[in-house]
Amino acid sequence: MSTSEPLIKLTRGVPPASSFPTAKLSECAVAVLAKHGDVVLQYGPARGFPALRALIAQEAGVSDDQIIIGQGSLQLQDFCARILCTSGTIVYA
Repeated sequence: MSTSEPLIKLTRGVPPASSFPTAKLSECAVAVLAKHGDVVLQYGPARGFPALRALIAQEAGVSDDQIIIGQGSLQLQDFCARILCTSGTIVYA
C-alpha cells in the first residue's frame, strides 16, 4: 500500500464498560419492547429493524435504504466484503 492510500483498520475493539450508557440503553430497551416487542423478538429483515433504520436515516439525512444494522463488527465486515469484492478481487489482510 502506498503512503497516499488511507489505512483501513479492520480490527475488533473492546471498549471499556464505562463507555456504555447503560441507563439510557435500559430505558430504550423497555420502550422498544413495550411498543414493538412482538416484532423485535422475532427474526427480522436482514437489514435490521425498519423503525430503527428509519430513525437512523433521518438523523443522518439519508434514505433508510442506505442503512444496515448488523449484529456486530464481524457481520458488518462480512457484508462489506460481499458487496465490494467479486470473484477474482485481490484482498490483502
